[in-house]
Amino acid sequence: MEASLEALKSVFEPDLVKKTLSLMQVYVRNIVKDPSNQKYRKIRISNPKFNATIWQVEQARTFLLFAGFEQEGDFLFLPSSIKLDGAKLLIDEALGILPSSQTLSVTGNSPAATQPSGVLKLNKQKDSSLFDQDVKADLTLLSYMKEMGYDVGVAERALIVTKNSGIQPAIDWINQNPDKARAPLRNSGANVPQDNSEINRQEPLACNLSFVSAPVLSRFQKTIDERHKFQEKLRLEAIEEAKLEKQRKKLHKEYLLKDLKDDKEEKLEKTKQAKLADNNPGPSNEPTADQHCDLSDCVSSSMVELRIRMPNSQVLTVCLSEDSTVQALYQEVIKQWPTNDTVNLDDIFLMTSFPQRRIYDLERTLQEAGLVPRATVVVQRTDQQGVVVQGEGAVCGIRNITKLDDWQSVLSERDKLIVVQFYASWCSLCRSVSDSFDSLNAKYGMNRQVVFVRVNVEQLKVLKYQQRVTSLPTFKLVWNAQTLAHVEGTNMDDLRQEIEKNMRGPSDTIPQEEPSLDDLNHDPR
Repeated sequence: MEASLEALKSVFEPDLVKKTLSLMQVYVRNIVKDPSNQKYRKIRISNPKFNATIWQVEQARTFLLFAGFEQEGDFLFLPSSIKLDGAKLLIDEALGILPSSQTLSVTGNSPAATQPSGVLKLNKQKDSSLFDQDVKADLTLLSYMKEMGYDVGVAERALIVTKNSGIQPAIDWINQNPDKARAPLRNSGANVPQDNSEINRQEPLACNLSFVSAPVLSRFQKTIDERHKFQEKLRLEAIEEAKLEKQRKKLHKEYLLKDLKDDKEEKLEKTKQAKLADNNPGPSNEPTADQHCDLSDCVSSSMVELRIRMPNSQVLTVCLSEDSTVQALYQEVIKQWPTNDTVNLDDIFLMTSFPQRRIYDLERTLQEAGLVPRATVVVQRTDQQGVVVQGEGAVCGIRNITKLDDWQSVLSERDKLIVVQFYASWCSLCRSVSDSFDSLNAKYGMNRQVVFVRVNVEQLKVLKYQQRVTSLPTFKLVWNAQTLAHVEGTNMDDLRQEIEKNMRGPSDTIPQEEPSLDDLNHDPR
């Protein structure tokens, strides 16, 4: 603390130093006068005067932290077990209110030299012994060094050698003379005994002084150790997060390589079938926009294989040329519409199944719309957007969660099973189970008996950490904000069994509060 004040006085102008020390003196005096009053022990950092005068000055801020203040958010808090009497003395001395410890020493020209004094000096007068008087360490400085963790014997020797000139000179002497500082101290703080028996009794006590006194651990050292432990904890957490991120990138790379391999094998298979068709010429029935074809007919690289899911859950398979327009696809859907109902282009709209994206530009080709070489398209009526009507009731479309407000809205559903799929756009396994997840929605989502939603973990990373999603795809079954089941991977049979098991809710429902926004905003990295 004394070093902080010395640095403050050496760096800044005297007026600024006096202003800073005066404000610090007000805070410290209030605490010393009324130590039980908690309002004095809690200082708001954002206070304009405190922030500009003290907190922005690094040396003053360091002094307060060494004095025992602890930062808690926007406040500085002093524990009730810590007293500031020593800090008050240092500030008063720096302001010149109290005489320094050096002026308390007894000098040869002082009027009080004839009176008994606690600070003794060597006297080399004629006809007197060399050890008539001995220099004694200043008790205030000695207590400060003891509180800082120095051994009593070492601190006492350093203060005697530096003639009680201050704590910093004593510390410098200890660092420069470690061997001398550790040497046993003899005849410290007492007059020379008059006979040899007293010498024999006191010498072992003085020699063993440094060994008897136990090392004292300063509370400032404890604070520093706790900070080091916290920093080490953060470092280990960062290393663990880096390992997980590396593993995720590795899995992503494996998924991409698998997709590339599948595309390559698919192209080779198409090329092989095209060669077989060239070697065996026959009547060719090239599909057009008005023809319905099977999967085996879509072998040409210029054809697009489309699976169309109608509002009545009927699935059609259509092959169109990749340069066909979206309008031709709409016309094909209208052509395949049930005969007992008539629709036009304004009554329906098409959207991709995964991820859900509406197809609205009629002039674009299928290739420009991203529907090649194959895609699944869902047909919905404009007046029933988000709902597929079947003979037994209405099935709502799967809802995509893009905001935390949407997630809170889903969790607010009471006494209803919610099935959540966590996916990513780059995950090929997520795409492979998309149709199966849609089928489960068509089967169990009748009249909103079960609510099916999707969460893109790339858009809502907060939910990924809050729900502890470590692999993709991941499915969670939630009832009244309580997770009932957890399914990972592509085994949709397990998911179906869990849905059938928990459709009516848990056997013993335990009420649980919905996660607050504070929990959602929390990041473990």
